[in-house]
Order: sequence, then structure tokens, then C-alpha cells
Amino acid sequence: MVIQGGRTYTLVKIVSDAGMHGIGEAYGTPGVGVKEQIHSLKPWLVGKDPLDIDTLYTQMGVHTNSLSGSRTDGSAHSLMRAASGIEMALWDLAGKVLGVPTTTLLGGKFRDKVGL
Repeated sequence: MVIQGGRTYTLVKIVSDAGMHGIGEAYGTPGVGVKEQIHSLKPWLVGKDPLDIDTLYTQMGVHTNSLSGSRTDGSAHSLMRAASGIEMALWDLAGKVLGVPTTTLLGGKFRDKVGL
């Protein structure tokens, strides 16, 4: 979903076969290009175990022109924005599936609050 305001937000929702979901944010603008990249990566996710986050992240778009290191049209940057949102949504989903806060999966809570 793309939300327009003072800034563009592109939210990614991944739904498991069991009906659980995770949500992440794909950073950056324009959101429409990022949304297209998210949809282009969907085939590498459907039918896979959402807890295999590192494998899914590593294999998204493998053997396609989408991941070419020689792209200079900005689409590779949009692809990384999309992949980051997908990865966040997978971590959120994993926390829900396992019944633990996502911070636990990522190494544990570092502090109780953020202060300036």
C-alpha cells in the first residue's frame, strides 16, 4: 500500500498460508516504483517458509536481470527499497508466528526507551 502525505510511505504486508501477517515499510520515494518492485519479487516468496528469512532475502530475484549490478537507471535502488520492506515484514511475521517480540529474534532489546 502506498500512502501519500508530507512523505510517501510504502507498506508491505506478507500473509502466510495460515493467515498470519507481517508488515514492514519499504523506505524512500517514489512509492509507485517501489511498489512495482515489491510485486516483481512476489514469485520468490509465494509457497516458501516465511521463517527462512535469510534464504528468502538472498534468493529474491536471483538469475534475473532485476539484480544486475550494472543497472544505472535507478531500478536497482528501488529493488533494494522493496527488498528491505519485504525483509521487515518477514521479521514481523516471524515474531508473530513464534510468539515473541521481533526484538528477541534480532538479538534482544537494547534499551527501554529512546531519549535525547
